[in-house]
Amino acid sequence: MTMSVATPNSNGLMGSRHAELVQTTMIWCGTSAGSANAQVISPEFAPLSLTGHPSFVFVAGFTNAGPLTLSFGNAVSLGAVSVRRPDGTACAGAEVQAGYVYTVVLDANGYFRLVGSPSLGAAPVWGGTSTGSANAQVVTPSPAVSTLSPGQIVNFIAGYTATSATPTLQVSSLAPVTLIRRSGAPLGSNDLVAGQLVEALYDGANLRLLTEAPVYSLVIGDAEDGATGGWSGQSQTTITNTTEAAKSGSRSYKVVCLGGGANFWSAFAVPVIPNKPVTLSVFCNQLAGGNMVARLATNASDGTDLGGGSRSLTTGWARYIFTLMPTIQTVYLQVYSPTGTASTTYVDDISILQ
Repeated sequence: MTMSVATPNSNGLMGSRHAELVQTTMIWCGTSAGSANAQVISPEFAPLSLTGHPSFVFVAGFTNAGPLTLSFGNAVSLGAVSVRRPDGTACAGAEVQAGYVYTVVLDANGYFRLVGSPSLGAAPVWGGTSTGSANAQVVTPSPAVSTLSPGQIVNFIAGYTATSATPTLQVSSLAPVTLIRRSGAPLGSNDLVAGQLVEALYDGANLRLLTEAPVYSLVIGDAEDGATGGWSGQSQTTITNTTEAAKSGSRSYKVVCLGGGANFWSAFAVPVIPNKPVTLSVFCNQLAGGNMVARLATNASDGTDLGGGSRSLTTGWARYIFTLMPTIQTVYLQVYSPTGTASTTYVDDISILQ
């Protein structure tokens, strides 16, 4: 016996049965048409009237940029219905994102409520690379965000490394919001680093970083032991263990280029596991007037660049990060002067995560 598949046909349904289906069934509406703030859905079973609490499921064809309405392409006489957030407040922009699936239900006030947790209808925000300054960063998502809802996620690429424990992020033209750790504590050193992809959750008062600085699992170069093991250098460079400018603890490595020619190297041997991604972190502090850089290479004196280019060192302690997929068992962190200018740099806390 062959069974035929039923297809929606509102004209062939008795009025009472049709009304029952609309009021008790979650009805699929396909992708909305219309415009960003006046979207149009076409339910498989078009409502004859809006009574009870019918539910409609649709794929947003647009991202709303302000107050939103839904109307029915196959029941235009019903008019447009205002869409509200799950808490009943009016939409202000970006509650509905193009390409996402949403469910609305008619509430007792005649509005369509977005169904879900308080953060639903407050879709994740992509802000691009932040501008502003190190401790007052700004993102400008498109469309602009007119409000942040508790539970809403803001994603962006940090344009700066924060130097304060309480940096702020301004989203669109909203008031700046303090960035804190997931735990609620103030940010630590390098929790917010330039170039880092950041995911932050708005808790109603602050933005909590869901992506904090990685913990480097193996410290392989720490000057606290008083030695210079792991380092090698050419005749025009010297490496000593010093107490002159400690980054943490009481000691650091002092790398000096004596000058007189280009490309004089000091290098630290880093043992790694071949064919497995590794991230290396190093802190450097170049004295004013220096001209030194750091890079990863295949040997101690020159060799192939492994870490995506040299990092120009700056005055004051700063972290430099290299990520690579090594094919050898040892790579070399080189600190050198590409022009041969006499320069001094302090180095500490060489760490890897692999």
